[in-house]
Amino acid sequence: MAIKKVSITGVKAIKVTELVGDSLKMVQAVYVLNPTVFTGTKPVLQADFETAITTFSGARSAFGQGGTAAKQAYIDAYAALIVVILNVGEYVDTIAVGDEIKLKLSTYPYTGQPNQSGILIQGGAVPTLVTGKAGGPGLLSTSCAAWGKGVHFTSMLVQGIPFPPGTIMNLNGQFQFPSGDNIPPYIINVNGKRAKKYTNLVAGVTYFVYYVMGFGDFVSGLSIPLKISAGS
Repeated sequence: MAIKKVSITGVKAIKVTELVGDSLKMVQAVYVLNPTVFTGTKPVLQADFETAITTFSGARSAFGQGGTAAKQAYIDAYAALIVVILNVGEYVDTIAVGDEIKLKLSTYPYTGQPNQSGILIQGGAVPTLVTGKAGGPGLLSTSCAAWGKGVHFTSMLVQGIPFPPGTIMNLNGQFQFPSGDNIPPYIINVNGKRAKKYTNLVAGVTYFVYYVMGFGDFVSGLSIPLKISAGS
């Protein structure tokens, strides 16, 4: 059986819309969360890895706003970030030496990797890094951290106050409120994407944004809510 290792193809296949989130996970996994596993000198300083992520994020944003003059900077920043990821990936391989547990800890894609999303959701994983941005009057956009392939995302906007304590979403996707509580108005977006756009909101009003993710027969619990105001 072939030895499992970081997948160069898998790294290059990461969607540009998910690259920042995936890269930040790698930094946390390799540099912060598992110091007893990923030991010794790394080929890239944590600060340099994070700078490459920030540079790519800024260049992508500038290019996405329609500036053709920013295209080359975006291409260069993307290429530079991939080089950093792969350099650290080579280091991960020297530590893992085919050990799938260590490869999983790194959050890097690796050869022969099964999709762990369902297992993670069963284990209690919920969406993280929920972010949002107000647009024009009554407009709002949100997103959250990327997860594995095939994961679908649903979001809920709750007007004015959070859901009451005890509100749950169980593994079967059953959404349940505690008995006797007054439920605030809410909106559900079920398009499956991480990036959500909302219209016809009450301009200037505070909303609490929750995400859940589904994979196969399993649905996660509710994320920690993000408090944000709709555009005014």
